[in-house]
Amino acid sequence: MHCVRVIGSGLTAQEIDTGAPSSYCMQNKETYTDIKTVTFSTRLEKEKAKRIDELAADLGLDRGALLKQLIRKGYKDIQTERALEGYRRGILSLSRAAEIAGLTLRDLLFRLPEESIELNYDLRELKRNLEGVVDEPGR
Repeated sequence: MHCVRVIGSGLTAQEIDTGAPSSYCMQNKETYTDIKTVTFSTRLEKEKAKRIDELAADLGLDRGALLKQLIRKGYKDIQTERALEGYRRGILSLSRAAEIAGLTLRDLLFRLPEESIELNYDLRELKRNLEGVVDEPGR
């Protein structure tokens, strides 16, 4: 459930992203509504806005549709970079990095050489991943 105040919610991006529980809404006694979308507003230089409009026209999209695509793609790219860097530094396991990046383990493994990242995979992590496969229904 995403619980967001209609104007100036006061929620953090994490609370919006993870879905604030309904008790959060009730505790703060604010006027909230259950909505599935949130409006963002930002300012761009005229030249960048013009280039976005031109690209949208070239692709046969309206500005809003193109901006949604750009945000989704940018979000995925940033999450992937974040996951790869966490794995490179030894902060994240391979499976956690794949989860953050929204990739399968296989796809993340293929990305490692592209990013000049060595595979750091030990027996403990292999056992953990194999337990997850065995525990999955239908396997």
